[in-house]
Amino acid sequence: MRIPSVLIVSAASLCLAAAASAQTTFVDVTSQCGLDSWHAPVSGHPMAPMVGGTTVGDFNNDGWPDLFKLSGGTRPDYLFINQGNGTFLDQAAQWGLTDLNMGSGACVGDYDRDGWDDLYVTCMGAAGVPGNSHNHLYRNNGNSTFTDVAAPAGVQIVNVLGDGFGCAFGDYDRDGWLDLFVASYTPGTKGNRLFHNEQNGSFRDVTHEAGIDAFEASGFVPTFADMNGDRWPELLLIADHGSSEYYANDGDGTFTFSNSTVEDLDVPNAMGLCIADANGDGLLDFYVSDAWYPTLGLGGNRLYINHGDHNFTEEGRVRGCYEDGWGWGVTDLDMDNDGWVDFGATNGWFGQWDSYPSKMFHNLGAGMFADVTTQVGFAYNYQGRTIVHIDFDRDGDQDVILSASGGPLKAFRNDLANGNHWLHVTFDTSGHPGLAPNGFGTRVEVTTGGRTQVEYMDLGQTYLGCPEQALHFGLGAATVVDELRVEWSDGFSTVMHHVGVDQFLELQAQPPLTQTPLHRGQQATWTVTGAEPGEAVVFLYSASGVGEGNRIPALGGLRLDLEPTAQQAGMAVAGADGTAVLTQKVPATTPVHLFGFQAVIQRGVNGADSVKTNAILAPVLP
Repeated sequence: MRIPSVLIVSAASLCLAAAASAQTTFVDVTSQCGLDSWHAPVSGHPMAPMVGGTTVGDFNNDGWPDLFKLSGGTRPDYLFINQGNGTFLDQAAQWGLTDLNMGSGACVGDYDRDGWDDLYVTCMGAAGVPGNSHNHLYRNNGNSTFTDVAAPAGVQIVNVLGDGFGCAFGDYDRDGWLDLFVASYTPGTKGNRLFHNEQNGSFRDVTHEAGIDAFEASGFVPTFADMNGDRWPELLLIADHGSSEYYANDGDGTFTFSNSTVEDLDVPNAMGLCIADANGDGLLDFYVSDAWYPTLGLGGNRLYINHGDHNFTEEGRVRGCYEDGWGWGVTDLDMDNDGWVDFGATNGWFGQWDSYPSKMFHNLGAGMFADVTTQVGFAYNYQGRTIVHIDFDRDGDQDVILSASGGPLKAFRNDLANGNHWLHVTFDTSGHPGLAPNGFGTRVEVTTGGRTQVEYMDLGQTYLGCPEQALHFGLGAATVVDELRVEWSDGFSTVMHHVGVDQFLELQAQPPLTQTPLHRGQQATWTVTGAEPGEAVVFLYSASGVGEGNRIPALGGLRLDLEPTAQQAGMAVAGADGTAVLTQKVPATTPVHLFGFQAVIQRGVNGADSVKTNAILAPVLP
C-alpha cells in the first residue's frame, strides 16, 4: 500500500534526527589524506559540464580501498593508492595511466577472474579530439600496472559518437563471469549496449539477442541487481529526458522491458542511482536523482519502494528525501551505524543550482528521512557529479568521497561518536567458479535482536562511478550478530551464528558439492552443503562426463552440466545444518574412466526455482 501524500512526522522522529546530527560529524580531510585534485576539462570536451567521475577499487589487493579519478583531459587521470593508513598517493604513472583522455565514467570488476580488480573507463576521445572515442579496459596485471586491452576484448569502440557515460559489471546470466553494460547519451545511436563475457578475455555484443532495446535512451547509469529475489539480476538503466528503462531478467539470457510496473519511472532528468532496502522490509528499493526546482517546488529525487514481483511505487517526496537541487550522484550508507540505510546526494548546475549544497538524508526508521546536512557538517557546494561511500581509514564507519565537474575532489571522514557497532562483509569466491568475483549477486541477511537487515552485493553504481565493493551493516547497540545468512547466487546458503561485531569479515565461498575418491568396490561419499534443512537433494552422474546437458522439465527447465544421459545415483535429505550426505559403494565392474557428478534440488512451483550444484569430473580408480 502506498503511504499517503500528507505525512505527520512525530516529535520522537525529530528527536531521532537531532540525535543523529549530534552523533555523526563529517570532516573535510582531503588535504590530510593526500587527495587534493581537480577536475579540469580540456578545451573541446563535448560533455564537460556533465562529467567528473570517481570510482573505488582495491587495485593492489591489500584490503584498503583505492580511488580512480577522472581528470578531464588536461592531465592524466588520477590513481590514488591507499597507503594503509587512510592516506593516499597518486601512482597513476607507475601503473601506466599516462594518456590524456576526455573520460566520462568508470567501473570496477574482475572480468578475467584472476583475483585482481580491473577498470573500465568510458571516454569521449583523446584530449581535445572529440569523436575519436576509445573506451579503455585496463586489465590489472597484479604487479601494480595496468594494460589497456579494450580493443582485443571487443569493448573499445561502443558508439561512433563517443558519448559513453556510465558503465557497470554484473553477472546477468549467472555463469560466474562478469558481463558489461555501457551507457550512451545520444538517442538513436545504438550506444546503450550489453556485452557478454566470453570467458576468454573477450566480450560479445548481445544487446539485440538479450532483448535490450534501449537505443532511444539517453543513458547515464546502468546497473545489475536482483530486484525480485529469484537470483537473476535485472538491468536498470537510469537515463535523461524521461527515458529510463527497467528490464526484468527472464533467466534464459534475455530480458523483458518492464517499465509499466514501475510507477513514474519517466523521470524528466533522472541521473543518479543507488539500490538499497530503504524501509527495512527485506525488498530492494532504488533511489534516483532528478532536478529539484526550489522556486516552483517541483521535481526532486525519487525513491522507488519495492512491493514484490517488479512492482514499485514512487515515494521520495512523502518519505522526505527528494529535495536535492539539480541532482546527479546518489549513494546509500549508514552514516550513524544505527542499522537503517541513509542517503547521500550531490548536485549542481547553472543558475539557481550553482553552489547548491549536497545533501545527507538520515533514515528515521522504516524509510522516513530527514535532511541533516547542516547538523552533520556535510558541506560541499561545488558542481557535484559523483558521490561514493568508502571506509578509507578502516575505522568501521562510512566516509564519503565527492567529485565535481570543473571542481575539486573532497574526502569527508565520518567521525562517529555514538558507540554503535558494525560489520563489514566482503567475499572471496575464487574457490567457486560458478560464482562471480567479489560475490556479485550475493544476498546477505544480518539478524540482531529480532530485526533483520538485508543487503545485496551489486556494483553499487552511482553517477559515473561506483563505491567500495563491500556490504556494511550498522548494528546499533547489538554486541553480537545472532545470525548471518549468506544466499549465494547459485541458490545455496551459508549460515553463521553468534558472529562478533566490529570486524572486517571476508566470507569464502566453496562449491556446494564435494566427494571422496572413487575406487571400484569401495564406498564413496558425496556431500552437499548450503541446502535448506529438510530439502531432498538428488545426486546424479553421467558416464559421458561433464558438459552441456539436457534441460529437466521437473526442475523448471534447469539445464544440467552433465553430458547426456544423466542417471540418478541416490537421494539424501539435508539436516538441520543444510548438509546432505550420500554414501554408496562403487560397483566393482564400473569402467575405469572419467565420470561426471552433480546434485540438484527441486524448488518452487513446477520446479521454477530449482538449483544445481557445481559439476565434478572425477576418475573411477581401480
